[in-house]
Parts: sequence; structure tokens; C-alpha cells
Amino acid sequence: MVSGKDDRKALDTLAMAEAFENYYYEWYLKRVPPFMLLFGGVLCILSALYMVFAMDFEAGSDAAMYLALIDGLVGLLLLLVYLYLRSLVAEYARIGRRTAADYLASGLIVIYSIIIGTAPHMPASEVIFVFGVMSLLLVPRLKPWRLLLTALLCSIVFISVNYFLTGDAAQIMNAAINAAAAVTLAYVLSIINYTNRAEAFAWNYRLDKANALLKAESELDPLTGLVNRRRSNAVFAMEWARAKRSKEWMSILMVDIDDLKGINDRLGHAMGDECILTVANAMKSVVKRGSDFITRCSDDLASRY
Repeated sequence: MVSGKDDRKALDTLAMAEAFENYYYEWYLKRVPPFMLLFGGVLCILSALYMVFAMDFEAGSDAAMYLALIDGLVGLLLLLVYLYLRSLVAEYARIGRRTAADYLASGLIVIYSIIIGTAPHMPASEVIFVFGVMSLLLVPRLKPWRLLLTALLCSIVFISVNYFLTGDAAQIMNAAINAAAAVTLAYVLSIINYTNRAEAFAWNYRLDKANALLKAESELDPLTGLVNRRRSNAVFAMEWARAKRSKEWMSILMVDIDDLKGINDRLGHAMGDECILTVANAMKSVVKRGSDFITRCSDDLASRY
């Protein structure tokens, strides 16, 4: 018995975790892409303006032109990712299959921060890298330990590139300290945000599940488990409208148990209930199509149908 309860609890936990992933994947597809459009558009515009004015006035170094070109390419990639994510909204609503698309934007921003942050003579390069690491927080379903591993990997790449390009021990130490601070801050914020988000979702998930269970029970006959009068009225109206719209026949089969009152009087209501339950189970066993349904109704409801 305990094992069965543990199994049900584990299945419920897995279902809730899957619902959490689905919810925040869909949330990301709807909420984050507009910010990507804004950021990518700003990068493209600034890059184009710099390159145009630099060429007109013959100003700007080759390194600055290179950085402007990188800005434009990253901005263009963000715009393409935006279009891709917008196309995924309809696909996810239709298929319901998740991808890793919600990691694309943060990945591009991190790569951008490493490229720009390791460029020679780039001011506040560590600040740019911190900004890139913080972009990982844009993915709400990214677990803290995964964020930590990703941030550590990015920090190793950032420090290694700095080492090979500069070889300056002081600059490398400064980069390592800032990278460690960025990873720590991102990890702490991720734990706080993810925990609060998961707890709020779990509470709402259980509440919605309890409400759905109450609604289902309110629409079922407690003895037989068949739909009751309230639910049958709604189903009958829906099927009647569908039959009229498609110009098809709709069949209603009325079943009455002979001498049920006599069974209740002679053998007791418990035996009468057992008789009703037996007939209901027999009818359930022959219902195959999804549009077929069985309801337990009183005489006045039967006469109305």
C-alpha cells in the first residue's frame, strides 16, 4: 500500500515537472522574443550607423570596424532567432513538442559577450561578460545546476581566450575574479528565481488539479460513475447541435430496469444499487466511440429526451 502511494506521488511529481517545463517553454516563446527583436534591432542599427559614418569621415580603426561588424552579425542572428521562435508558437500549440529553441538567444548573447569582452583594448570587457552570463537567466526553465555548469564553461572559455590574446597576468586575474563573481551572482539569482517559480507553479498546479477533480466529481453519478443530469444536458445540447450542423442522425437508447422498485422493497436498496451498478458496467463495456456516452437519468429527464 505504501509503495502504491509512493508510485502515485512519483508519477504526480513527474507530471508536474513536465507541466512546469511545458508552461515556461510556452511562456518563453510568447514573452521573450519581443525583447530579442528590440535588442537585435538596436545592434543592427548601431552597427550600420557606425560603419556608414566611419566610412564617410574615414574614421575608426580596423578593430572598431571589426567590432561593429560583429555587433551587426549578432543583431542579425537575434532577428533570425526571433522569427524562428515566433514560428514555433503555432507549431508548439499544434504538436506540443519542446525543443531547445529557448536557449538560442541566451547562447548568442553569451558568445557575443565573449567575443566583444576579449577584444583588444575593449573598455569594461568584464562588464560585458557579466552581462552575457546574466542573460542565461532569461530561460525560466533552466535549472540552477545547469546554469552553473554553463556559466562555468563560458567563464573558462572567456579566461582562456584572454590568456592567449594578452598573456597579461594582472588582466587575466581581473577577468577570473569578475567571471567568478558573475557566475556566483547568476547562480544565486537562479536558485531564488527558480525556487520561487517552481513553488508558485506547484501550488497552482495542485489547485487546478483539485478543481478539475471536483468539477469531474460534480458531473458524475456517485453510484455508477456515469455522467449525471448536469453533464448530460450539456453533452446532449452539444451533440444535438453537431447533428443539426452536419445533418446526421442522432440516436438515443432508453434502458429501464424491470421491477427495480420491487427489488428495493423485497431485497433492500443495497441490492437495488448493486443491480443498477451491474447494468451500468455492462453498458460501459459496449461503448466504444468517444462521442457515445451513458447517463443515469430520472423519469422526467427520460421523457424530455
